[in-house]
Amino acid sequence: MMISWAIDALILVLLFAALGWGLILGRRIARLQAVLVELAPVLQAFSDAVDQSEQSLEALRSEADRLETASRRLPADLPATATASAVPDRGALVRSFFETARRKARG
Repeated sequence: MMISWAIDALILVLLFAALGWGLILGRRIARLQAVLVELAPVLQAFSDAVDQSEQSLEALRSEADRLETASRRLPADLPATATASAVPDRGALVRSFFETARRKARG
C-alpha cells in the first residue's frame, strides 16, 4: 500500500511539473510572438532593401555588359594612351592627357 502512495505522489509531482513547464513555455512563446509582430516592419524594410539592391545590381551588370560590348566596337587606330591599361600611374595619365591634347591641337 505504501508503494502505491509513493507512485501516486510521484505521478502527481510529475504532472504539476509538466503543467508548470507548459505555462512557462506558453509565456515564452507569447513573448516571442509579440517580438515578431514588432519586428515585422523592420523585416519588411530589409526585404525591400534587398529587392532594391538586387535590381540595382542587375542594372549595373547590364550596363557593364553594354559598355563592354560598346568598347569592343571602338576603332582599332586609337592611340595606346587612350586605354586605361596603358597608364601605369597618375603622372603618366596626366602626361598622356596633355600629349593627346597637343596632338589633336596640331592636326
